[in-house]
Amino acid sequence: MNTATICLGSNASDAPAHVARAVGFISTIARNRNDSGAYPSDPEQTATTAIYTNRILEIDTDLHYDDLHRLCKEYESGIRAAIVEEARVTIDIDIVVFNGAILRPLDHASAYFNKGLALLCLPSSRT
Repeated sequence: MNTATICLGSNASDAPAHVARAVGFISTIARNRNDSGAYPSDPEQTATTAIYTNRILEIDTDLHYDDLHRLCKEYESGIRAAIVEEARVTIDIDIVVFNGAILRPLDHASAYFNKGLALLCLPSSRT
């Protein structure tokens, strides 16, 4: 069994719904172990000023990294091709940590990712 920490984000007009649908997709290929819930964050590393909706998932999966990455990027590409908003990100799915290895150090060090990590540690009534 493999573990991953995934960061999802959108700054499109219906961002919370895009993020929620992406979580639904991920639940078809992995078991969700922990979920930050949706939260707002300021844009980082981008020229846009639109607030993002982010969500962090910790998952367990039988998929190897390459397969998990490919499936997430195929989903992301399909949504981005179907729903286009100028200067907006419809959905972004990044595997930041896989089996304890930090694969995306810039994301891992970002305020938006660390805000989500802190939310993972909070007691919650989310189901």
